[in-house]
Amino acid sequence: MANLPTRLGWISSPLGVGALIAAVLAAVLLPTWLLVRSTSPDATPELLDSLQPSIVTVLVASATTSGSGSAFAVDSAGHFVTAAHVAHAGNVFTIVASNKATYPATVRAVDDSNDVAELFAPAAATQHFLSLAAHVPGTGETVYVLGNPFGELPNTTTKGTVAAQSITASIAGVSYTNRIELDVTANGGNSGGPVVNKAGEVVGVLQGGIPGGHIAVAAPVSALSSDIRAWG
Repeated sequence: MANLPTRLGWISSPLGVGALIAAVLAAVLLPTWLLVRSTSPDATPELLDSLQPSIVTVLVASATTSGSGSAFAVDSAGHFVTAAHVAHAGNVFTIVASNKATYPATVRAVDDSNDVAELFAPAAATQHFLSLAAHVPGTGETVYVLGNPFGELPNTTTKGTVAAQSITASIAGVSYTNRIELDVTANGGNSGGPVVNKAGEVVGVLQGGIPGGHIAVAAPVSALSSDIRAWG
C-alpha cells in the first residue's frame, strides 16, 4: 500500500493522533464556548456600575407639592430624559447627580402620548451618557432598571425580564398604549429611569408599576428615539 504524503505523515505516530484529536476538539468546542459567552443573560457588575454616573435624581416642587423621579443623560450637552408625568409634577426642577451635586433644570420638551420628557440642565452636563439600543430585547430576555427608588436610594439597579414587548392595558388606574411590560420591581422615584439591556444600552423609559409587585411598564426605545430626533 502506498504511504500517505509526507505532510500527513505525523498522523501515523501516537503523538500525532493525540494532536489531531486535540485540534478537532478545539475546532468543535471553541465556537460553542464563544456562543455561550456571547449569549450570557447577565451584564457584568462592572458594566452596570459604569452606567451610574449617567443616572440622576429629579427633585420636583410646586407651591403645594414635592416629589422625585429619575432621569438619565442622553448627550454631553446637559439633556436628560425622564417621564412626562415627572415633568408635569411641578414647576421647579433640580437634578441631583450621582456625586450629590445639585443643578437647576428646565423642561425642554414633553411627549405625553409616550410619557417621555426631556430636561435641560447645562451645568449638569456630563461625559457619561447612555446610548440607545436599536430595538427592545425579546420576551424573556434580561433587562435592568436604573434609578433612585423613593428618592432615597441612588445608584440602584434592579434586574428583571421583558414580559411582553407591546401591551395596551390599564394598570392601577393608569392607561398604557404600546408599552413594554417588565417582570421587575419598580417603586416610587424610579419613574423616568432607563431600562437597559445586557450591553448597557437604553431599551425603554420606566413609567410605572404596581408598588411591591413585579409588573412594571416602560416606553419603548423606538418612541424615545423618535422624540429625540424630533426635539433636535
